[in-house]
Amino acid sequence: MTTRTTLNVSISLLRVLLMSVFLSFFSSLSYADATDDAIQRYQQESEQRHADKQLNDALDKVKKKLSDSRATKSNSGEISWIGVILGIGLLVYIWAWVSDKLEEAKNKSNANKPPTNQNSISVERELVLASVKESWINLSFANDAFKNDKEIVLAAIKNSWRALEYASDSLQNDKELVLTALTIEGSKALEFASAVLINDRDIVFTAVKTRGENLEFASAALRNDKEIVLAAVNFDDFAALEFASAELRRDREVVLAAVKACAGNLKFASASLRNDKEIVLAATASEEGCDAWQYVSKSLMKDRQFVLESVRNAGWALQFASSNLKNDKEVVLAAVKNFYMAFGHASDELRNDKEVILAAAGQSSESLNHVRYVLKKNNQITIDLDKLMGNQA
Repeated sequence: MTTRTTLNVSISLLRVLLMSVFLSFFSSLSYADATDDAIQRYQQESEQRHADKQLNDALDKVKKKLSDSRATKSNSGEISWIGVILGIGLLVYIWAWVSDKLEEAKNKSNANKPPTNQNSISVERELVLASVKESWINLSFANDAFKNDKEIVLAAIKNSWRALEYASDSLQNDKELVLTALTIEGSKALEFASAVLINDRDIVFTAVKTRGENLEFASAALRNDKEIVLAAVNFDDFAALEFASAELRRDREVVLAAVKACAGNLKFASASLRNDKEIVLAATASEEGCDAWQYVSKSLMKDRQFVLESVRNAGWALQFASSNLKNDKEVVLAAVKNFYMAFGHASDELRNDKEVILAAAGQSSESLNHVRYVLKKNNQITIDLDKLMGNQA
């Protein structure tokens, strides 16, 4: 018989027991009430007929018997109440017993479960290993146990350093594993290394030599390490100087090396070094450095000699020169001769200057069209450009 069947039978028996107790109690009350009524009627009839002594004696005997009977029924009522109390106690006992049996059955059921099939786990592991070798992203779908399996994670990382993101916390703190991820070309795996390893000098130095952007994820202490920062800023595709400490962004050697590698690093140099002529010229020496002019200090862009020398090599720098220098004919002529599109940054006065116009427009058909566009845009068609160019020819 199952535990649940035993429980159902016990509850049914208890219901029958309680019903019997209550019926017994109410029967005793009804019987006592009926007896009282009979006695009263009999007394009334006896008084009316003035029965003789024998009848009265007989009545006294009946009363005595009835009195004894009532006492017996009263005791029966008390016994019925005791039965109710005992029944409730029995219910509590049965409930506790059934609960114990259910718990025992549950424990036996768990104990009887067959052990995990080790062969099944082995097969699943091989499937996961094969899948991460095919595509590293499959590691993200694996369960935590496999994300903590060094062989599986290593296979995924060899497929792509990005797999380190999905490794367990324990493996993200594994120096050998993280170094493997960092040595992959273009790796930014330091982003997923543990807090301990981003403060490990060997790890961080390897990371920034692979890709300067990794400096962003190094600890504050190592972002203030000059050797590490010099290694990080030696890339031409990313301005790693942004993540160097404030102290090293004020270091002339570091900043000079940084702007030579990537002109965009000038943006993150200290204000004093953005006013350093050698550093600015190093940053703006090539066409890739044209955007760096916007980060040159305003005081330096007011320096006539510096601006004149600059626009001779990079005419577009006229855009960032002071208003006075944009109205300086020698400076403007030097700029448009180097880069005809600098004509658009000359002052209104010099855009109407024939010599300046000829210097800008006479370089090619494209430069002529550009000058015509600028003059029209600024409503400065006060010169017959075609005639001027014809006379020049």
